[in-house]
Amino acid sequence: MFEQYVFDYQSDSIKEIVASCRPDVVLFSGAYDSCYHWNSENNDTALSYTADLSNILIAVSLQGVRHFVYISSEIVFEDEYIVDIKENMPVSPNSYKGMAIAQGEDLALHYGQSAQMEVTVVRLSQMYGIP
Repeated sequence: MFEQYVFDYQSDSIKEIVASCRPDVVLFSGAYDSCYHWNSENNDTALSYTADLSNILIAVSLQGVRHFVYISSEIVFEDEYIVDIKENMPVSPNSYKGMAIAQGEDLALHYGQSAQMEVTVVRLSQMYGIP
């Protein structure tokens, strides 16, 4: 069954929401999350994004969720490349958004190792519009 909940990620009720629905998988829409309004002149969104992701990761691991999916994008590769980009190439973000999305990948993967939770990072390329 697929359920979608829309709530403030900084809310203390995240733990209760996760506990009440007991999901098998949590999908964090990350780079395509409509809750964030990225502005190149202001890095407050990047700070909020990273803090919100941390809050969600803590809540889902405390409730025993075994699988977390983080949706990333090609924005983590903002440098110009003369070769095809492979998934194991190091990221090269230049903007606040790119850095926040790349840090989100690292944060989710590292947290998954520490909490023994399966974490999958999915990089979507050339997606237009909000899914």
